[in-house]
Amino acid sequence: MFSGIKPTGGFPLRGISTYSARPTAAEHPKLEQQNYDQFLFSPAPSGEEGQVRSLANQISQQVRIRPTRHELSALQQQVAEGTYWPDTGVIASRMLLDP
Repeated sequence: MFSGIKPTGGFPLRGISTYSARPTAAEHPKLEQQNYDQFLFSPAPSGEEGQVRSLANQISQQVRIRPTRHELSALQQQVAEGTYWPDTGVIASRMLLDP
């Protein structure tokens, strides 16, 4: 019956070197430039960039809010009766990010 190979703890035969995971300096000369990840801290955006981010956050919050079943049924009823008229000014305002 096969019991598997068990290490004996012996040393390698003469003339055979052990494996080294690290290359020596002679094998790989140092690179002139080394690349590293970079993380920069910056102050909170202000001015126009701050306004754009604020509006983007507001819009994403509005998009995440789902209409209630009552609101959906009221809208379906308006569409079915032909009384639903979208407010083009509100649509254009939202498209232009103008609150």
